[in-house]
Order: sequence, then C-alpha cells, then structure tokens
Amino acid sequence: MSVFQSSHEEVVDAMEEIKIDISDRTPREVTFDKSTERDYVITMGCSADDVCPAGWAGENRDWDRDDPDGKSPEEVAAIRDDIEQRVNDLFDELETKEL
Repeated sequence: MSVFQSSHEEVVDAMEEIKIDISDRTPREVTFDKSTERDYVITMGCSADDVCPAGWAGENRDWDRDDPDGKSPEEVAAIRDDIEQRVNDLFDELETKEL
C-alpha cells in the first residue's frame, strides 16, 4: 500500500470511480527548483510564494480547495469534479492565449 493510499484512501476511491488508478501515487512537494522549470504552479489550499523565485516569469495560482481527508465520498467527488473543471478551464484559457 502506498503512502498516498494509506493517508488519502478516500481520494483513491473517488478517482477509481472515474476509472483513474492513483493507488501507486504519492503527493509531491513544490520546490524552488521545480517551480522554475514551469510556466504555471497550481496549488490547492497553500501558496507557492515561498518557493517561487521573485524573478520567475511563471504564474502561481492557488485554487484553495478543501482537504479531502476525512470527507464523505460525495464531498471528495465534488472536490475532484471541481478540480477537473478548473483544469479544463485552464486549458481553455491557455488555448485562447495561443490564438
């Protein structure tokens, strides 16, 4: 059993509902080095201001999502669905910028 699954089983279950297996995944910390390699850093309830360098040309967005830990399956599914919509909206926004 992975660290992610053992600490966030409700998330693994919610993703399985939509046929995505994340049982072998673990959360990753946003580090200074990793943020400089990205155009966008998206956080979910925490800021990346501490790791995004002042001269970095990218963009940091905090989607301020509730922690799914201990939430009901319905609440976790709602968080999952909201994140999916935000990702789709971001892709639409980026596609529009490229036109």
